[in-house]
Amino acid sequence: MKMKKALLEAKFTYVNYVKGSAFRIILFIGVILIIGLVNIDSINEFLFADAEKYKAGVYLENQESISAKMIMQAHSELFEYIILNDNKSEENINNLKSRDSIYDVIVKFDENTGKVSFYYESGISAQGMNESAGFMQEAAKVYLLEKEGYDENEISKLVTPNIEFIPFNMVNQSIINLVANMLLFFTIFIYVVHIGNTITEEKTSRIAETLLSYISPLEMLIGKLAGMLGILLTHLASFCIVYLISTSVFQSYALFDSIVSAFNAKTLFMMLCMFIIGYVEYGFLYAANSSFADTVQDIGQASIVQSILIVIAFYFSLILQMHYDSRLAHILIFIPFVSVFSNIVLTAASNISWLMILLVIAVQIIYTVLIGYFCTKRFRYGITKYGAQKRSRKRNVFINSWSNQ
Repeated sequence: MKMKKALLEAKFTYVNYVKGSAFRIILFIGVILIIGLVNIDSINEFLFADAEKYKAGVYLENQESISAKMIMQAHSELFEYIILNDNKSEENINNLKSRDSIYDVIVKFDENTGKVSFYYESGISAQGMNESAGFMQEAAKVYLLEKEGYDENEISKLVTPNIEFIPFNMVNQSIINLVANMLLFFTIFIYVVHIGNTITEEKTSRIAETLLSYISPLEMLIGKLAGMLGILLTHLASFCIVYLISTSVFQSYALFDSIVSAFNAKTLFMMLCMFIIGYVEYGFLYAANSSFADTVQDIGQASIVQSILIVIAFYFSLILQMHYDSRLAHILIFIPFVSVFSNIVLTAASNISWLMILLVIAVQIIYTVLIGYFCTKRFRYGITKYGAQKRSRKRNVFINSWSNQ
């Protein structure tokens, strides 16, 4: 293989893609997402700071009770609680059906039965419903305990939650695994699918025949992979520059800081390595199978196997994230393709050593070399063969043999 010819093919692929609209669209979307992520708290404050509060009317006869004091002292960004002592409870409940209702929620504490009824207007957001219903459940507990004769100190000890939620992983795995694996999945999928489509288009338009008279199939394949990898790294470098500029220009916020702090050095290193290795592995696979497509209609059939494989690998990582099992994560290290995504979960969810990380990457490099070897042979055969020609030759042989008889 001559590297000069492969580099020329890589340059051709790179320049051809940069001139297309897809390059600018991905760059634009990425820049907008990064600026939005840096300013996510500011955007949230801008959109929802002046939002109108929901009003909750609470019917409670004893306004000097502990539960009444608890409700009157409640402070919320979404709800305003008002203790009512009028005789319009039924009217207010019926008015919830109309848009002219003063209240969004009506709560009735029945002194006789001890029952607490929660009436609400259907337009309340899920966040508002969860907040108000949760608070009223606590108020109902206070109300019932008060009726049983407990004093304020005893009620405080019984109602105040005494539960501590301790996560299995101390790296915000719900954020880092989801963000990292989604970025990895969509990035690899977008770029390797383009490699497969380009190869199919060049073969169906017979451009590949002209190229193969100058370069070998291996040089063509390496050039395609290197060219798209250059595009990928160009986008990545652009996003890093935008990120650095954004963090220096805009104010840093709590949610953004928590996301950044979740990406420690080990996870970032593993993510970058899996990013490149995953691209090469799936790139080889898409290129090899796409080389067998003879028409545009064959593209879907040629890419279905690897598309299903990459989706299954991604879902394995999501399952591992939701129900992390150290034994399963270590087993997945030795399964090609799937481990590209699961290795990020392993690094984020467990404090593995740098030696273990290097071993995982070494295993992936071995897989990449083996996959590249077999996919290169398949690509060499597929890019030089045309199914229509083979069928035509077989048909001519059959016709000739039949006519001779």
